[in-house]
Amino acid sequence: MEPLRSGDPERVGPYRLVGRLGAGGMGQVFLARSPGGRPVVVKVIRPEYAADREYRARFAREVEAARRVGGFHTAQVVDADPNADSPWMAAAYVPGPSLQQAVQQRGALDEHALRILAAGLIEGLAAIHSCGLVHRDFKPGNIILAADGPRIIDFGIARPTDASTMTLSGAVMGTLAYMSPEQIGGGQVGPPSDVFSLGSVLAFAATGQSPFAADGIGEVVMRIVSKPPELPQLPDDLRRLIHACWRQAPDERPTTADLLAQLSTAQTSHDWPPPGLADLVNSETPGPASPPNLPNPPNPPKPPPAAMGPPRPYTPAAPPNQPFHQGGEEGRFGPVPVQAAPPPVWFPPAAQPPPRQRFFSWRGVLVGGAAATAVVGLVAALAVLLLLRPTPSQRVLEVDAEVNSVVFSPDGSVLAGAGGDNTVRLWDAGTGEELAELEGHTDWVRSVAFSPDGSVLASASYDRTVRLWDAETGAQRAALEGHTDWVNSVAFSPDGSVLASGSDDGTVRLWDAGTGEELAELDGHPNVVNSVAFSPDGSVLASGSGDNTVRLWDTGTGEELAELEGHADWVRSVAFSPNGSLLASASDDGTVRLWDAGTGEELAELEGHTDWVRSVAFSPNGSLLASASDDGTVRLWDAGTRKELGRLEGHIGWTTSVAFSPNGSQVASAGNDGTVRLWPVDVE
Repeated sequence: MEPLRSGDPERVGPYRLVGRLGAGGMGQVFLARSPGGRPVVVKVIRPEYAADREYRARFAREVEAARRVGGFHTAQVVDADPNADSPWMAAAYVPGPSLQQAVQQRGALDEHALRILAAGLIEGLAAIHSCGLVHRDFKPGNIILAADGPRIIDFGIARPTDASTMTLSGAVMGTLAYMSPEQIGGGQVGPPSDVFSLGSVLAFAATGQSPFAADGIGEVVMRIVSKPPELPQLPDDLRRLIHACWRQAPDERPTTADLLAQLSTAQTSHDWPPPGLADLVNSETPGPASPPNLPNPPNPPKPPPAAMGPPRPYTPAAPPNQPFHQGGEEGRFGPVPVQAAPPPVWFPPAAQPPPRQRFFSWRGVLVGGAAATAVVGLVAALAVLLLLRPTPSQRVLEVDAEVNSVVFSPDGSVLAGAGGDNTVRLWDAGTGEELAELEGHTDWVRSVAFSPDGSVLASASYDRTVRLWDAETGAQRAALEGHTDWVNSVAFSPDGSVLASGSDDGTVRLWDAGTGEELAELDGHPNVVNSVAFSPDGSVLASGSGDNTVRLWDTGTGEELAELEGHADWVRSVAFSPNGSLLASASDDGTVRLWDAGTGEELAELEGHTDWVRSVAFSPNGSLLASASDDGTVRLWDAGTRKELGRLEGHIGWTTSVAFSPNGSQVASAGNDGTVRLWPVDVE
């Protein structure tokens, strides 16, 4: 433990800080005392991340899930304040050495100690999994040998069950030597991944060595995805148990209940701590336990913009005072040949990022010295692993920031993307050449939409404005001001005369698309409005909200027509079918729901995604439905039978948006990995 530094708080909530235990990318960890003098570990989110609302909301929900785990085999979460200026959580301080420390000091565990340890760890994982959490970094250093038994620390308050392993900053969550194959490959990560890691932890405890240790990172990965060690020194039943944990297919691994049943009760009913570890466990020099990890936020957010003055309905922007970069500029947007994309790979944040690319291209990485060897080895190994995952051919467009929304122009020739770098980008949908970069927003752009005739592009931003752009020249036509908080979604009416926007201020606003005049403010949602969509005839507007509902509005009168209830979490996206008979909604509850657009009746719940669903879109003929999720996939559904037809995998991290080309031959998807991907589809 280190002493507090200048600038460290003296108190967090009711807890008095007494020292620093560590710090990470997301927060700082302190040892503290409760008012009654009990030691606790307090983790505080860094101020630069506290401004992100989605991060706060996820943090609050997952703290509640962590509370349910209990402290029998974990470090109990005892307090938290997600609404503080710098959100924090407190967990019980668990004295004792880590399993890593114990094995390093005393060597491998004997058979009886190993069985007792295994039973305790399996029970702990079962408790974590039963609350919908996945550890994601189950390793010897995250196991404390406490006086009353092994305790699991740092379990992942970061993603719901089965979420992708990739964080928004681009790093893999977990420690490589103890990861599962699907975790390394950026696949769906659930309880079976922790079971794989359990096998590796038990092998370490039994042998004193990491089972997949190797000289290079690439070799470690290849061992994990190919052939595990034999472990001939172990009793047959323990060897079989560990090898069962190491099965390559997640659905073939045993559950925690299966594993407990395999362990003989008679052989695990010994007193704790085992004789060989008693003095170490009860020593006066314990290793500190940390509370569960904080969730990884989106690309480091900026503080919310300063409060704006009185809302103004319309601000012309002539002449534009922001640079507009057109394709063909020497040295910046020169065309390059289009080529099929390689399997997606991951570049550690420590490596220098690839040079800026704005075309469909092969990724490159520029690093030097020993770091280059490690990165190249990992990249090569990941590429081999990802090649094993079949996916349709795809083209990849790379950007330097998260892409929040993607949409085709009405004629299909242009692709527009909304960026976390405050810009809107336009690309030639056929060649991948960047045509323009529209600059003017002062914060993240969350949504883009073309007018039906393709002449105007609208964008919605965290800077609380909607901006209109000339789609041909890139000139900014107007900045529509009126919302008092982040603007999340924008949509044109089918005739192009009206523009709708949804905001964190809880309102939907309608604007005259020609003059910029605010026509109406639709109030009804008590929470943020994430998505808006017009019906094909323009008479109805749908809005999806953080109040877990979809609401339907009469666009002529502004009257609320219906409130569609059924989702168990935020509604992120809404879309009407081309004939207007169906309405689809996507939610943080991991489902897509279909509704009768006329009656409001829920017709179907489409299940398959393993994390938040952020975007949904119908194919032009209405036969297919596409959905994009934080599980890293785009899924295709038969809109008639409601069956899942397939999935498109390639994004490393969250998939934020999905759109069909006007002729239905392609699906475009965007992700927080800084890519837009184009996939061929057959809608016949």
